[in-house]
Amino acid sequence: MDHLAKHRARLPRWPLERIQQKMQLIANARADVVAKKKPNWVDQFNLLNRTYRMYSEWYREKSGHTCKQPPHVIEQQRRYDEKWNSGATP
Repeated sequence: MDHLAKHRARLPRWPLERIQQKMQLIANARADVVAKKKPNWVDQFNLLNRTYRMYSEWYREKSGHTCKQPPHVIEQQRRYDEKWNSGATP
């Protein structure tokens, strides 16, 4: 009896199709990276980011908040907007 048998007995027995699913997922992810396709969550995240910023700007105006963003943040946002409007992914 080899000395790893008792450890092997403790491992969950994964069904073959489950392993193949995992392999397929990994292969798809690699293919996306190779094809330089940006994953969906990038778009989702950018959209969320923008939505939140627009909301916070609107809220700041609505509430008569006088505190403006510091200049370096305004500059960052301007650059981000330029990128966004040109259709590139920030």
